[in-house]
Formats: sequence, structure tokens, C-alpha cells
Amino acid sequence: PADPFFFEMHISFVGAMILSFPLWLFLLSRFAGAALPKHKRLRFMWFIFIATVLGFGSLFVSYRYLLPISFEAFRHFIVPGTSLVLTANGYIDFVFLVTTVCFVVAELPVLIVSLAYIRLVNPYVLATHRRYLYLVLLVALGIVTPTTDIVTLLAVTVPALLFTELGLVLAKVLYTREVSA
Repeated sequence: PADPFFFEMHISFVGAMILSFPLWLFLLSRFAGAALPKHKRLRFMWFIFIATVLGFGSLFVSYRYLLPISFEAFRHFIVPGTSLVLTANGYIDFVFLVTTVCFVVAELPVLIVSLAYIRLVNPYVLATHRRYLYLVLLVALGIVTPTTDIVTLLAVTVPALLFTELGLVLAKVLYTREVSA
């Protein structure tokens, strides 16, 4: 009897998290920004803007492209003699999972560049220990992805590795520019 209530709560919670994401980033930057010099604090606002754009972009890509492709693929994997039954809770859970994984993968470059910008991470050290970075990324993606099959993990890992490499390249450029300035 409480399923409709929890369904509405789940949708409300997910919607609130999505809409409040820029605010959470701003509050986090205000908290962490107190330890930064003033000129870096002002530039750090660009990271918030880029992370917000990438976050909403990942939601758009996952909703517009990944979800329809996923549902079409799952529609073909029906065991003979059965039918595909999709409940509202199952649908919402799947949408939340796909968008969350897409969101996390899209935010990897911003995370790497921002950590290099505030000098918590040296991108050159990360690049030399790339295999450990990939191992940690693979384990984290294995935890986040919903299934135990290797195909799903690889489908998520390849874009994550590309975004990680993009983050390393951008972090190296920014790190070198900051050191030489």
C-alpha cells in the first residue's frame, strides 16, 4: 500500500538532487575555497560552471541516447515463453542508475583538473602511476555498475578511461601553466 508514496518520494528525491547540484558545488567550493588564495578562489568558480554544464549534459545524453538504446537492447533479450514486464519502480531505478553512471564518468575530467588546480594531486605523478589509477577506476566502476557481466563494465570503462585521459591532459596543461606563472 505504501508503494505509490515511496515512488513519489524517490522521484522527488532524484529531482531535488539534480536541480540542487549547482548549489551543492557552490557550497563545496565556498567551504574548500577558504583555504585557497583569492585569485584561485575566483577561478575556481569556472570549475563549478563547467561541472554543472557537464553534469546536465550527461543527463541529457543518458536520457536522450543511452536509455532508449538500453531499453531497445533489453527488449531483445526476452526468454521464449515470457514477456517483458517493466514496473514504475524498476524503470525509475534503471533510469537513476544509468544517469548516475553517466554523470560520474562525465565529471572525471573536472575532478582531476580541479584537484590538480588546488595542488592536492600532481597530474604528472598520476600519469606515471596510470595503471593504479586505472585499477582504482575499474574497481569503482565495478561497484557502481549494476550488473556482474563484463560487457556492461567494458561499456562504461572505455568512456571513463577516455575522460580520465582528457582530465590528465588538461590537468598537466593547467599545472604547467600554474608552475611557470
